[in-house]
Amino acid sequence: MSGIHRVYALTDLEPDVPRRLAQAGPLLERLAARMARDFPPALSQAGSTVASWPLDSI
Repeated sequence: MSGIHRVYALTDLEPDVPRRLAQAGPLLERLAARMARDFPPALSQAGSTVASWPLDSI
């Protein structure tokens, strides 16, 4: 299945714009942790994790 399954917004974590801008790094870390929890790595048939995206391609 492809496409957008879920939307994550910093406004869900911090509605106040100045605080959201001032705390962007920690908020993104929290958002990334939530995404990782919601979408754990898929397992191959052998049971190992599938290759992840190289960081330099992001």
